[in-house]
Amino acid sequence: MTNDPGIPNIGTRPANVPINTVLLEPAFTKTKGDRVLAGFNWSHEFNDNWKISHRFNYENFDYSSASLFFSAAAQNGDITRRLNIFPVNVSDRYFNTLNLAGKFSTFGANHKALFGFDSYVINERNHGNCCQAAPAFNIFDPVYLTGLPALNPGNNTSNNYTQNWYGLYIQDQIELPYDFHILAGVRYDNADSTDNKIGKVTSDENYLSPRGGVLWRPIPWLSVYGSYTENFGPSSTVFRTDGLTLPPQTAQQWEAGIKTEFFDGRLSSTISYFDLTKQNIRVAGTQAPLFLPRAAGEAESRGVEFELSGELLPGWNMIAAYAYTPFAKITKDNDSNGGPANTGKRLFLAPEHSGSLWNTYEFQSGLLQGLKFGAGVSGMDQRQGDASNSYQLPGYMTVGLLASYQIKVGKTKITTQINADNILDKGYFSGTNSGNFIAIGAPRTFMGSIRLEY
Repeated sequence: MTNDPGIPNIGTRPANVPINTVLLEPAFTKTKGDRVLAGFNWSHEFNDNWKISHRFNYENFDYSSASLFFSAAAQNGDITRRLNIFPVNVSDRYFNTLNLAGKFSTFGANHKALFGFDSYVINERNHGNCCQAAPAFNIFDPVYLTGLPALNPGNNTSNNYTQNWYGLYIQDQIELPYDFHILAGVRYDNADSTDNKIGKVTSDENYLSPRGGVLWRPIPWLSVYGSYTENFGPSSTVFRTDGLTLPPQTAQQWEAGIKTEFFDGRLSSTISYFDLTKQNIRVAGTQAPLFLPRAAGEAESRGVEFELSGELLPGWNMIAAYAYTPFAKITKDNDSNGGPANTGKRLFLAPEHSGSLWNTYEFQSGLLQGLKFGAGVSGMDQRQGDASNSYQLPGYMTVGLLASYQIKVGKTKITTQINADNILDKGYFSGTNSGNFIAIGAPRTFMGSIRLEY
């Protein structure tokens, strides 16, 4: 696999280069190795009301990697690049989840309860050479190396760490008289990271995350709801040459909305208001030449989302979605690397307007029964490319098409489908790494599939 880092910005916009421009080194910036995934699931129903289920996954990665990172480009196209060469990368990951779900009634209220435990354990080891300066490079006149340059042994580095993340949770969905529904739950997380090279615990966190919501359905076609939820992500073990870990990410969200259903549920809509606050989101650093990732203090976004979906006529289905986010800002920031704080800046990669519209039609009878066609558009307006708002990604809109045909052979259902994404081959930028790695959106793409159900 080739590691394409994207393109840089020049001034306030992505560099104007052909889509096939690459800033990597084709001769050696690749990832090669093996991935093994094994797992099992089991469940048991004690009776009609209670069920226990368990899932276990094990994943192993063993690979070599070579990549690079780069600065923004000068007006003449010159950039500075640095190499990461890691011939040894080994990762073992273990995931468990155990759930007990049940239904019962108390004092006229119906309950759907969930009790659970999950765990995620990661063991990571790597060894290589980090951050050596690469030869001069110009994006308008690229000249690539024929082989890996000599590496400075003084840049050799290695990592060996273990992260343990355990969670306990309980949730109850309660159906009350007068068409009230309540959801209440809480999750407890414990996460720690250990640097096995020095035998030191580098982070140890505990977090209690409540969640709750109320829904009222005064008439069959109308529901009004409100909810609150919190979220936790443990300290990052993202590779840093200074040995530091980033603090845990946390989030809090309020949401309120109205849901409607018409024509026996064939047409439904939802409009909601949200207020989301996140702490310690990951952003690219500002300290040259390595630009090590750091955590921005706090960011908040507020806005409105709308969705409409349903069957307009027999065989004709539509889904439309729109989001308006006028407020999306970094509200607290302090760059510990000495760079400028970004308090008050627009949150990177957060468009003010975004939306999509899809329609499909499936013939219901006759010789063409089972044949379906579809078309849709999706897009968003301008986004900030980094935390300091130093450049912007232009807005875009793409068009997609699909066609499928379904037949039955005995008891077997066969569905063939082809999707055409970005059919007009629109050039656009899908995102960034919050620094100056800008990802180029996929060009016109076709994908076919065959599905058998028996």
